[in-house]
Amino acid sequence: MANLHQSPHGVLVHIRVGDLPPGKKGEHFHTNAHCAADIGFKSSHGHHGEGEGEHGLPNPAGPGNGDPGNIFVGTDGIGEIEFFKVGASIDGSDLPPLDENGTVIVTNANADD
Repeated sequence: MANLHQSPHGVLVHIRVGDLPPGKKGEHFHTNAHCAADIGFKSSHGHHGEGEGEHGLPNPAGPGNGDPGNIFVGTDGIGEIEFFKVGASIDGSDLPPLDENGTVIVTNANADD
């Protein structure tokens, strides 16, 4: 489940996942809502904001807009993350899940690098 709420200064994002193995999992916003398992999910294309930073939060160049960080999944298989993207817009260019391609939020099997 993902909830995105527009505010005057950015977007508040809350993601909740379930039925996953415990541990850190990377979360990413990809640029295309089509996400086909039979081709390794490559149809979702790359992260939003590639070229506007580098991969991962600790990177000295800063993260791309599609890199919110890791979600922590507990022993019950449930994980949640909430973050605020300053300056983002749901229908704008910074985090555009409502553009013609849509967006998929990908939870990776392992922690983000």
